[in-house]
Amino acid sequence: MIISHKYKYVFVELQRTASMAIRKELIENYSGKEILNKNTGYHTFYKTATLDERNYFVFSGIRNPLDRTISFYEKLKNDPKKYISSIEQKEKKSLADRYFLKQYKFIKNNDATFSQYLKKVFYFPYDDRSCLSHKKFDYVYRFETIQEDFTQILKRLGIQQIRPLPTINKTKGKKSNISSYFDEESKKHAARVFGPFMEKWDYTMPFDDGITRLSGLQRIEYHMFFLFRYFYYKYLMGK
Repeated sequence: MIISHKYKYVFVELQRTASMAIRKELIENYSGKEILNKNTGYHTFYKTATLDERNYFVFSGIRNPLDRTISFYEKLKNDPKKYISSIEQKEKKSLADRYFLKQYKFIKNNDATFSQYLKKVFYFPYDDRSCLSHKKFDYVYRFETIQEDFTQILKRLGIQQIRPLPTINKTKGKKSNISSYFDEESKKHAARVFGPFMEKWDYTMPFDDGITRLSGLQRIEYHMFFLFRYFYYKYLMGK
């Protein structure tokens, strides 16, 4: 998490939404400083924040979950050393750490395609830490339009932008065409798992056919699991 008392903003980081690039830029050029943990939720900050800090401009990011999942798959498959080795070296591994290691081992041991990885790892309706507070934030940038959105954030804060946001930590081996990762069976699976989240954030499926349309039952299923995910991200993640 990044805060600036000069410009009165709080940046809540969400993994794989180019948060590292924004974190670095805010610290280097816009009077930002690190507070708490980079994966700390806004609710934790709010508990100890002053009245003035609670009124700071709060922003974070969001990303198409299909693109985000593909990116993580490619990182685990093609460039795991930096990420996985850092987890393996930890004396105490969190639930999330153990979950990511399990994913890595499945891909490595089975030379798994993305469709195989998707069906093995993602079964319940998808959600991420954005479920905690994102809808209450002052601005949620889109990974897909990050340059334009970052400019708008700075304008909202009354800050003169110094330069375009640099690109860092680009995913190796990732194909530009998302649809190429899916076979017919995995399209149906992706629609069930990711469809409700994508509808919530106004994302559209990259494959336009009838199998991707949401049913009422899928929406109900998503809301049922929302409570479990909310509890996990708020109270268990990182432990």
